[in-house]
Amino acid sequence: MALEDIYNVPDDKTKELREDAIRYSFRYHYEGNKFYHEYCKGRGVGPDDIKTEEDFKKIPLINYFSLV
Repeated sequence: MALEDIYNVPDDKTKELREDAIRYSFRYHYEGNKFYHEYCKGRGVGPDDIKTEEDFKKIPLINYFSLV
């Protein structure tokens, strides 16, 4: 893809790239952060469980209330 085409990405390709980025980010944090790894493991979710866009809701998010 040429630089001038960066803003003309088809919708299906945009969706694919966005999903790949979310899966990559989840795997990166899961594998690189022991606390988050254990947090996810305790909730029964790992990177191999995230295959579709529908699975994104399974990704545990951490906020203040999940820690107290």
